[in-house]
Amino acid sequence: MTDAPSKPEKFRAFIALSLTNDGLDRLKAVIRPLKRHFEHKNIRWVPGQNFHITLAFLGHIPRFDIPALESLMAGVSAATKVFPVAVGPVTLFPNPKKAGLLVADVVLDAPLADLQARLYAALISDGYQLEDRPYRPHITIARLKKTVITELPPVTDTAPVLNPITGIHLYQSESAVGGVVYSILKTELLTGKGKAAY
Repeated sequence: MTDAPSKPEKFRAFIALSLTNDGLDRLKAVIRPLKRHFEHKNIRWVPGQNFHITLAFLGHIPRFDIPALESLMAGVSAATKVFPVAVGPVTLFPNPKKAGLLVADVVLDAPLADLQARLYAALISDGYQLEDRPYRPHITIARLKKTVITELPPVTDTAPVLNPITGIHLYQSESAVGGVVYSILKTELLTGKGKAAY
């Protein structure tokens, strides 16, 4: 009797952008008054180390996909130059009537839209099944759970947080005691030296 072939190890994965230390500190400063305002609400605040801007959610994928994904990401990154993103304001997501999250919206300027579109095209070409909905970049800062919030307090600092984007990352998402942990597995720097293939 032969053993049944083992199933490939899978992990929950997504490709995203990260904040610089300065961008992270500035966003935390924007969030601090909100934490004070909602301190008695049943809200789960996302730790700063988990802040990211998702480009593509991949779902549960085999771990042996990593080298191919790294190569794909390298091709997309090579055709993209470093660019800034503007983060803010904080809004109710997806909308005030059905809010499940507090997010910091990210302005969808041309460089970000182009990067996300080319990454999506490359992933679909490689056979990945991706979400088919308009891209709305954001950073999740809190999960409202069963808390109902329909409006946010006025803010004094309305200036966006400007953050340079220098690379894209393959993340692993793992459940842990106290919440989810995101880990960067691979990074590809933006060089702008290659030719876009998608």
